[in-house]
Amino acid sequence: MAPVFSPIRAASWVAVFVLWVVGDGSRVGLPAAGYGILTAALAAGAVTGSLLAGWLARRAGQVRTLLIADLVNSLLLLVPVLTPTPVAIGVTAAFLGATNAVSNVILVSLRQRLIPEDLLGRVNASYRLIGMGTTPLGAAAGGLLGTYAGLPAVFCAASAVCVIAVVLLSRVVSARSVAAAEEASDRPAALHPA
Repeated sequence: MAPVFSPIRAASWVAVFVLWVVGDGSRVGLPAAGYGILTAALAAGAVTGSLLAGWLARRAGQVRTLLIADLVNSLLLLVPVLTPTPVAIGVTAAFLGATNAVSNVILVSLRQRLIPEDLLGRVNASYRLIGMGTTPLGAAAGGLLGTYAGLPAVFCAASAVCVIAVVLLSRVVSARSVAAAEEASDRPAALHPA
């Protein structure tokens, strides 16, 4: 996912997610310990996704895997609104972790292969600055939207922004363009097709 959209979406969604699932006034009504279980499901999904990323990329191609993982992730953001049950949200947390990890493994490995060595440090620093620098904006946006339009609006907006980002990304990045960039790179090519 583009560095700006992912942290904004994540921060806006995460900022209100706990209000949606924990406590007596929440839609789901989980006890506080239940939030810890959701976090553990997210982490377990992330570990699983990181282990599967290479296999998925070899089977479907890097670009296709990246776009599908990001699209599935974007749509999963709606599950807490559509199915506000502990089981559905727990399973969703695991899939969110997995799709985030798959996307992250592919993006970082592509960046390390495609960026010239003398620019890699600056590109990584810029990527992190933009990505992490926008996180407070996302949290603030989620809080404001949740306050004035309700928590479901935050989940829907986060999903919509991410789906739009995936569509835009799919128009810019293709397997052919990644393969051409890898060919022009001074780094070894990927072990799997773009």
